[in-house]
Amino acid sequence: MVVSEVASQIRDRIPASAIRAEDYVTTDNMRPNFGGIDASSSLPPSGNVTAFQEGDILLSNIRPYFRKTWFATHNGGCNADILCIRANPDKCVPKYLYYLFTTNNFVNDYLKSCKGAKMPRGDVQRLLDYQFELPDLSTQLRIAGVLGSLDEKIALNRKKIAELEALAKLVYEQFIARKQYAYTTIGAEMPVITGKRDSNFATKNGRYRFFTCSKEKLMCDEYEFKGKSVLLSGNGDLHVKFYDGRFNAYQRTYVLMPRNEALFAPTYFAVQATLKRLTSGAAGSIVKFITKGDVERISIPIFPNEISNLLNDQFENILATESATEELIKLRDELLPLLMNGQVVVK
Repeated sequence: MVVSEVASQIRDRIPASAIRAEDYVTTDNMRPNFGGIDASSSLPPSGNVTAFQEGDILLSNIRPYFRKTWFATHNGGCNADILCIRANPDKCVPKYLYYLFTTNNFVNDYLKSCKGAKMPRGDVQRLLDYQFELPDLSTQLRIAGVLGSLDEKIALNRKKIAELEALAKLVYEQFIARKQYAYTTIGAEMPVITGKRDSNFATKNGRYRFFTCSKEKLMCDEYEFKGKSVLLSGNGDLHVKFYDGRFNAYQRTYVLMPRNEALFAPTYFAVQATLKRLTSGAAGSIVKFITKGDVERISIPIFPNEISNLLNDQFENILATESATEELIKLRDELLPLLMNGQVVVK
């Protein structure tokens, strides 16, 4: 069986003006490693866009090694850098075809068709000609059901994480607005250090997180840091994350480990607010990199113990939920090839 026998590429075009921002998908708001999509904050440009329907499969055709593939949960529009594939439900369960596109066998085969040095693109004909074994519809439904139930739990956890962080940020901003607190600086409360590794230190199946200036989740085989940390990219795609555990870092990533754990959450939000100000361009040119001195001068509010405890409790919940999510992702990724090649049979 080849993909073209059970699915086709959709090229339906509709006016960009007919698409809402929240229904517009680009390669920028697709998460890597089959992580779904983020809500778009911008409207599509004038002209036409490709229309997709709920149940279609969207694949980023730029740098396919980022594995940006999404099973559409609503109707919308996407830009020309995204392939829209629609399964024939009489021959193939759409969600089963989506999971086929997430297997290493498919991704590695499709990557062979990529052309271009800086922004490699795949060949859609290679996708349509991909050969695979197709079980009967009832088996497809069972496999998609098992993997889908895991993805639903992962999605719920990610929603919970976003809600917990939003709540913690609201508490932080409310007390900031009162202006009834003392403050300190990052330089006074913790060492400002960077990682020592090159970007090629990442490994495919590493045991430890590797933080770089990219938002992509990377892993490595060795750790250098351990504990509650705020990670700030020093150049490129400026962003901030927090983590608790063993990890390593790229040489332009700042690692901030407060000596006083009560400052863990306030440090994260203070850095986040500073990044927003520095990159907004409101006061002139937009900052492209951050120096050690910039980081050391960032002010951190010192809240009453009950507020610091509340914020840090929220962060503990987030970290626990993230850990549970990682376990679910690991289970799904282990089951995926076994189910797709028939090594594990779902009754």
